[in-house]
Amino acid sequence: MGGGGGVPSATGGVLGRAGNEDETSDAGAPNGGAKPTDSGEAGGAGGCSSDACEPTVPDVDDCNPNPCKNDGVCHDVGDVSTCTCKNGFAGQVCGEKALEALPLLTGATSCSVNALNGNGRVAVGDCQVAGTRTSFWWKPSIGTKALPGSGDSRATALTNDGTYVVGYAQESGGVASGLSWFNGSGDTGYQGLMYDGMAVSCTPKAVSDDGTLVAGGSESSNGSPRAVRWVNHEPQLLGVGHGEIYVTAMSGDGNVIVGYAYDPDAAIKWTPETGLTSLPLPIGEDRGAAFGVSRDGRVVVGESGGKAVRWVAGAAPVSLGITGIARAANQKGDVIVGSSGGEAMVWDETQGARLLSDVLFDLGATLTGWTLSEAVAVSADGRIVAGNGSLAGVEQAWLARLP
Repeated sequence: MGGGGGVPSATGGVLGRAGNEDETSDAGAPNGGAKPTDSGEAGGAGGCSSDACEPTVPDVDDCNPNPCKNDGVCHDVGDVSTCTCKNGFAGQVCGEKALEALPLLTGATSCSVNALNGNGRVAVGDCQVAGTRTSFWWKPSIGTKALPGSGDSRATALTNDGTYVVGYAQESGGVASGLSWFNGSGDTGYQGLMYDGMAVSCTPKAVSDDGTLVAGGSESSNGSPRAVRWVNHEPQLLGVGHGEIYVTAMSGDGNVIVGYAYDPDAAIKWTPETGLTSLPLPIGEDRGAAFGVSRDGRVVVGESGGKAVRWVAGAAPVSLGITGIARAANQKGDVIVGSSGGEAMVWDETQGARLLSDVLFDLGATLTGWTLSEAVAVSADGRIVAGNGSLAGVEQAWLARLP
């Protein structure tokens, strides 16, 4: 879902003296030159007394030349510089747009994004091309690339580094089979649970940061959805007790899996220690659903009684203060994204819930023609958000970059 050399500022980031977008600072680097020795001779070279002298370090203006692009304002703070971005730009040196549409696949009439990798530089989803849903893999160096596969396919999740992608294809007759891709090429797929020697339909929905564990759905013998975790590509049933069970997300290490169930209705959570359990609900509510989990596994987010909620360390859910749905959380769960009233929202512990369009407007982003319907994924540091909406009437995926 940050480099060393300083804490990112609330106005755009921390830079080293070189001023490059991804460079860390050189704070604390020693100055060249030897320390004078204590010779005991008055009036020695450099005018020192018997006490040792410290060399004079000239003050360097880290804002000259200005490393901030697109009229960003530079601030020299000690041994680093920070940029205050303007005019709808973001990033450490204000070199990226605060709001960007992900390019459509060639021939696509609409696209939607499903997941981001850890640093927010790789995204996956699917597009409608000639009446068929086609999975895509996007990153700045290659643009939007179609992933190989037959039938209607959906790329649903990817590893922390963005190289390994999982999803599924819907074949004729409605049977779904698990897919995976590595660096944009097809890889070993995933089979559903076995009944009478045959694998049933399955839909992988989540993958651990290193790609070794995958979670999603398969079917029971009577066709009801069941929660499954694949270990070394072998499916393991996670539990029963409900008529239907759906997986939506997993933690970075794969040891926390969340989702929702029907008959009885519940927000569900699975860990190796507890197995499949129901999450507590707000007082007076009888249903809920979990849609996301922080990468560290501590915070679960979702919906109950029509309100966006989060569960922290298994405690009773806490409302985010809005009507809507919480879809995803960053590394520690202190930034949460989702939707409210048909608009994308972002929540953090300092400012609470806000419409993403309001945040972007304050950054000077151009919102003309945009409808930002939902935010579905967020980077580990909480600064890059992915979601779906429309631009000039065309359904399109987008990225938003926050301070």
